Amino acid sequence: MDQKLMKQLEKWHNNFDNDKIIRAVLEIPEAERDYELTCILARAYNNNDEYDKAIQLLLSVKEQGENDPLWFYRLAYAYFYLDSEEQALELLKRSKELDPDNDDVDELIHLCEEYLSGGENDIEAGLEADSTLYDYTAVVKHDDSISVCFYIEHEKAFAIGEKMYDLNEEAYMNGYNWEAFFNYYLPKYEPDVMDGMDTDPEAGMYVAFYDLTPENEARAEKFIEIIRRLVDNEDELYRIVREESDNILWD
Repeated sequence: MDQKLMKQLEKWHNNFDNDKIIRAVLEIPEAERDYELTCILARAYNNNDEYDKAIQLLLSVKEQGENDPLWFYRLAYAYFYLDSEEQALELLKRSKELDPDNDDVDELIHLCEEYLSGGENDIEAGLEADSTLYDYTAVVKHDDSISVCFYIEHEKAFAIGEKMYDLNEEAYMNGYNWEAFFNYYLPKYEPDVMDGMDTDPEAGMYVAFYDLTPENEARAEKFIEIIRRLVDNEDELYRIVREESDNILWD
C-alpha cells in the first residue's frame, strides 16, 4: 500500500474532498485496488450521497469484510440513507458485536430504531410546529428527550464554516468540529447550557440532546438562540477561531 497516497486520501477525507478521493482511487485499475482502497472509495461515495455505488463496492469485497466492523457499518450507513432501516439495523448489530465501543455505530442504531418506531414523524412534526425556526436550527421533542439540531450543510451555516476553515485549516466545520467548538465555547461563555447535555454529531449535522424536563426545554431554547446569534453575527465566531483556536480540541 502506498502510504503517501493513504495519507493524502485521509487528508481529503478530513477536508470533505470526496470527489478528489473518488478520482484518485478510480485512476488505479480495479484489479490493483485492494480491500482497503475499495472501502475508502465506498466511504467517499457514501459521503457524496452515492449510496448505490457504495453498496456495490462493499458487496464486491463481502468475504474480506465478514469480520470487519467498519465494513458492516459502511454498508449499513448506505442502506439507512436509502430508507432500508431494517437491513441497516441488522448490519449494525453485527458491527457492534465485532466492535462494541464504536460510538458511530451506536448513534446509527439509535436513528434506525427511531425511524422504525415511527420517530421520524416526531422530527417532522417538531419542524413544522414552530414556524419561527430558522432553516438551519430546530428543537425537536421526543417522548423522553429534547434535541437541538444544527444543520451545518445549510447554505448560510456552510458558508460560515468555509470562512472558519480559511482562517484555520484545523477548523473544517463538520459536526464533529462544531462539537469541539461548543465544548470550548459553552463552558467558557454559556456554562448553564451544558448541564445534562449530551451530543450526537454527524458529518452534516450537530445534535445536542437532553432529558425532557422543563429546565432542559429552557436550556434547549437558549442553546438554539446561542447558535442563531453566532451564525447571524459571525464576527464573534471568526474572532474565536483567530484568537482562541489553540484552546479548541479540533477533531
